[in-house]
Amino acid sequence: MTKTLTAVRPPSQENAKYLGKGIVEMKENPAPKAEEIIGQGVLIKGSKACIYANAKVGKSLFSTQLGLSCASGTPFLDIPVIYPCNVLYLNFELDDRKTEDRIMEIKEKLGLTDVPKFRKLSLLGEDVPLLDTESGFKQAAAILEMNQYDGFEVELLIWDCRYKTIQQSENQDDVMKKWVRNMDELIKRYGFTLLVIHHKGKDTKGAGAGSSVFDRWINTSIELKPHDSTSALSHSRERKVIFGGNYMAGLEIPTLLEYPIHVIGGEEASKKPKSQLEQAKDAVKDILSAGTMGQEELEERLTGEGRSRDTFFRAKRALETEGFITTQKDSSRPGNHKLIVPLWLP
Repeated sequence: MTKTLTAVRPPSQENAKYLGKGIVEMKENPAPKAEEIIGQGVLIKGSKACIYANAKVGKSLFSTQLGLSCASGTPFLDIPVIYPCNVLYLNFELDDRKTEDRIMEIKEKLGLTDVPKFRKLSLLGEDVPLLDTESGFKQAAAILEMNQYDGFEVELLIWDCRYKTIQQSENQDDVMKKWVRNMDELIKRYGFTLLVIHHKGKDTKGAGAGSSVFDRWINTSIELKPHDSTSALSHSRERKVIFGGNYMAGLEIPTLLEYPIHVIGGEEASKKPKSQLEQAKDAVKDILSAGTMGQEELEERLTGEGRSRDTFFRAKRALETEGFITTQKDSSRPGNHKLIVPLWLP
């Protein structure tokens, strides 16, 4: 027997938005397509994107170049800018004069003259808006309103970088939920597209360090991945830019850092086979991305993959010399046991 459902009262007009849409209607009256700022789905109007990488890979340089490209309508890594827009670059980390010098250098290298759609603002120390707090939210709103009052409606907000704008631990879900809720409210009020700069994290498959709340929240991730690293803070010019997210199937672009800009190139480095030592060093770094580990366990993991003990100790010495790791006594265990500590992790 089929049960007939009867509405208690006729639905109000304001509730019409809750009515589902059938297949025929989707075909005859499709929803508007997402508008692109940068083509190929790299950056979509109204989306939330994140650039992340290890320290000193060039995240701020890369994001400044992207911002100037969006403001001027200049192609970014040979991908067309579909919608030139007003860009506000918020710097929370670097000295203000150094930031301005970088912007001017990148502008010159890109062959641009005046770029009226680009602005930067440096807020350092106590002036940084802590977005997991109510006062930080009000401060961020004041930034957007001040520029709007001055006739500059922000369409793309570059937030450099995330960890500086969190008062508590970014590893805690509740803290990040406050941060994303406040940012969502800012986006709702002021209608901008967001690009967050963030550091790569340990023991995570997502877009950088901290709670996975952030990974689920963003629409687009952009990873800068150097081909090789000579130390924890020094990387090869060759790097790969890896785009992913809701609006594309995935895109990888090999680039070279021709300071201060990234250009297409470097394919040869990515094809060049690595030595057994370099492969062992990479394997050690991959294992230690989860954090500190006992030397015996690390050795067992590496030799279990078919490498010799000699190769393990050569890789360990090389990584110590290059500043990636250090060895400490394991005080939690009796005897002469050692811990291998990764130095590039926060």
